[in-house]
Amino acid sequence: MKRPGVANDSSHRVKRGRVRSFSGQWGFINSPEFSGDLFVGLRRNPQLSGLAPGDEVDFAVAEVDGKLEATEVQLVRLNERREEVLTARPMAQVTHLVGQRFAGNVRFRDSWGRNPDLEPILAGDPVNFQVAEDGDQCHADSATVPKSTLSDLHGRHLSGWVKSFKGNWGLIQSSHFDGDLFVGLGRNPQLKMPLVPGEGVTFLVNRDERAGKFQATEVQSDTSVDIPPGVARPIAGQPEDGARQEARELPELVGEVCAGVVKSFRDGWGFVNSDAFVGDLFLHEGSNPGLPRLQPGDPVEFVVQLQGKLGTALGKPHATNVKLQSQATSFSRWTGQLCSGTVKKFSGEWGFIVSPQFEGDLFVGTRSNPHISGGLLAGDIVEFEVFREKGKEAFEAVKVRVLSSVLPLPSLRRQASGRSRSPRLQTRRPRSLAVNGLEGQMLTGTIRSFKGDWGFVNSPAFAGDLFIGTKSNRHLAGRFTEGASVRFLIDINSGKAEATQVELI
Repeated sequence: MKRPGVANDSSHRVKRGRVRSFSGQWGFINSPEFSGDLFVGLRRNPQLSGLAPGDEVDFAVAEVDGKLEATEVQLVRLNERREEVLTARPMAQVTHLVGQRFAGNVRFRDSWGRNPDLEPILAGDPVNFQVAEDGDQCHADSATVPKSTLSDLHGRHLSGWVKSFKGNWGLIQSSHFDGDLFVGLGRNPQLKMPLVPGEGVTFLVNRDERAGKFQATEVQSDTSVDIPPGVARPIAGQPEDGARQEARELPELVGEVCAGVVKSFRDGWGFVNSDAFVGDLFLHEGSNPGLPRLQPGDPVEFVVQLQGKLGTALGKPHATNVKLQSQATSFSRWTGQLCSGTVKKFSGEWGFIVSPQFEGDLFVGTRSNPHISGGLLAGDIVEFEVFREKGKEAFEAVKVRVLSSVLPLPSLRRQASGRSRSPRLQTRRPRSLAVNGLEGQMLTGTIRSFKGDWGFVNSPAFAGDLFIGTKSNRHLAGRFTEGASVRFLIDINSGKAEATQVELI
């Protein structure tokens, strides 16, 4: 019976065969199960350091880029004359190149070839080396792995180790690039605990388009990562400076401010974890008026308090005064940026604005906004820029523009804001503008929901939901998350409004 050719046998069933030839990074396998040669390469078999003619192997056949090749290759039995075969290969004639430096690729690496001063390398990795003479033989000396820039590595999954970590962020290093790569808990909600210096990790090199800087996402702890000598390894249970501290029992922390990460949160309640204590701390919106929208992985600051009858010891520890650490920073994060919010109060020539984009009250006055000499009213929805005068600590709202007012007529606004003995006008809740009336305007808001390729945005500037999709915002595909703050342009297409030119803020 005629054996099938390789081209007719692309099943993923494991087969057995022998290496017919192998040189550099690739070669061919024969098998009694098919006729002809099957290509095999180290690129699709990173678990191998190399093969030699005569080696017996198990493998699967897979179609790669329209061609068949051997994958999942496993050595079953080495060729008894393997060393003979390998040493029989012609050695490079390089005596005339002694002292010169070159770039090349690793063909294979066995235990005898390990250089303890060299970062972990695999077959196929690029290396720089110098040709050196040792007796009557030559070898590669002073070998180093050339480093790539983060721009070249953008979008690639790599391995490395934690250089430092304090609070909610730290730095990662890797043998693949020089310098440090930023890592933060905010973009890695899968991390339930802070990282530890010396810990091995795998990660994706990503780019923060808003800040124009690279950072690590999809970070996972990985004990199998090869870490070069000289990098301090974490010791279980030993406190690290700027890393994990000795955990205490929750009752010991009553009244103290702690930092942690949201473990879970749904239907108004959940749990918080922290290095400061053992176990989970209960979190409920009833104990936290004005609690911001929370998601698992969010870094938070909170106070541990006993909640129970009369606040006695019979009560259980709760997280109170919970604040998102990204919000708890200061207005400095928003300096020079366009925001939207609501006038909390305004009297005479000054007042305060609140916004879902930051915590606290932002000062607003007519001195820096002479165009609103008629004043503002509590409930007005406004757009503004956060400003800080050089040499001063205070922040204020400038370039204020009323998007929706409780009293649209200027004469009524003057009457309401001025000092008059007439009965005070009864203000009503602001009527947000219809989305269609805001076409072409750049606004800010929050993503209410997002699933798959589309979702909805809310903003104080309009009532209801505004459609947002990746089709019109391909530059942010895969980066929309519920609760994220965004800046966007309202565009009307075929009578329907949507958010375009979206930027994460």
